Amino acid sequence: MGSNDAVALLLNDFVNSCSFVRCDDLFPSQKVATYVNLSLDQYSHIDYILVSNTNDVTCFTVLDPDVNFSDHLPLFVELSFSCTARPDPGERHDCKARTLTQPQLRWDKADSGSYYSYTGDHLQPMGVILENLKKEYQNGSVSIENVHRCIESTYRSIVSVLYSAANAFVPKYCKGFFKFWWDEELTLLKQASAESDRIWKAAGKPRHGLIFFT
Repeated sequence: MGSNDAVALLLNDFVNSCSFVRCDDLFPSQKVATYVNLSLDQYSHIDYILVSNTNDVTCFTVLDPDVNFSDHLPLFVELSFSCTARPDPGERHDCKARTLTQPQLRWDKADSGSYYSYTGDHLQPMGVILENLKKEYQNGSVSIENVHRCIESTYRSIVSVLYSAANAFVPKYCKGFFKFWWDEELTLLKQASAESDRIWKAAGKPRHGLIFFT
């Protein structure tokens, strides 16, 4: 968010105008790289969570899971706020039963090249729309109401593009679809691998030596 790129400047203006706050500003210890590519030795802080009410945030952490198919580390935020609506116990039970067969996006099986190409082609024009909107607003040729409508429309378009790209290039399967062959031995091997990964991280992620090769 510190870039001079035109899109980044527009995003910063939007964040400031809405009085949003970055969670990593609330928890400075979590100002760490969120993009990590060990093979290329590349690190960058490019993922954020924004909130409008800092009092609702009780915890924010950049996770480093044992199994992660992405170069981006997941962000975790915990919010505390009151909720007057109480879900029906019967509905909650039915929902739990349905999650066993609920299809999930399998990003590890996705056609990532086509996904990035599709989203790039369809999202790039929206940056032009926002740039023109900013100029019109600064020139006083557009009202704040029209600005709000344009932002809402652009947001819906972004969601639609991401949804369409996921439907086209990311397969959906129920949990366990690709692991019908899983057995107890593989479970033990996975646990041993995860434990080895934790030891390596605790040692500072060395790139050589006994711990690295273990």
